Amino acid sequence: MTKHTPTPWTCEGEVDGRHHAVAIMAEGARPAHPLIAQMLFGLGRVEKETALANAAFIVRAVNSHEALVEACKEAIVMAEILCWHTATQSPALKSRYNKLVEALNKAEGK
Repeated sequence: MTKHTPTPWTCEGEVDGRHHAVAIMAEGARPAHPLIAQMLFGLGRVEKETALANAAFIVRAVNSHEALVEACKEAIVMAEILCWHTATQSPALKSRYNKLVEALNKAEGK
């Protein structure tokens, strides 16, 4: 399986002042410009502020992904040690455990 561009990623508005796009790039990539994605704005598309917010959200999600996956894995191990996954006396604990497992599966593309 091909790997994605290493993190951290960053975003910038209007790369050269002429384009109506927000660039998502590998951090420290200039001047090589390994462009990962562009969020277009204006000209009948979304507003610039929305494109900037979307790009910033993508960058935050990507840059925090690995840490969140690891935190989920650690929480699942702790929950299993505490037997939340079999908590017949506490459906709330079992539900929280199931939510952790579901979130981890989504993050890992399962």
